[in-house]
Amino acid sequence: MLMQATDLYACSVCQGNPDSKLVKGAEAGVLLMVFVTYGLLLGMIGLGATWFVRQRRLIARSGVAGAAEETDSSGESQSA
Repeated sequence: MLMQATDLYACSVCQGNPDSKLVKGAEAGVLLMVFVTYGLLLGMIGLGATWFVRQRRLIARSGVAGAAEETDSSGESQSA
C-alpha cells in the first residue's frame, strides 16, 4: 500500500500549483481574515482613544467650572 501512494491524490494546494482556483481562494481568505482582524483591532483602539479624549475633556471642563464656582461675588478666589 505504501509503495502505491503517489502524488496523484494530493490537492492542488498540496501540489503547489499557484494558478489553481483553490490556491487563489485560500489566499483571498487569508487576506480577508487579515483585513477583518486588523480592522477590528484598529477600531477598538480608536474607540479607546475616543473615550480617553472625552474623559480628559470632561475632567478639564469640570475643573474650569469648579474654579469658577470658587470665586465669590467680589471676584476673589476663596482658595487663596
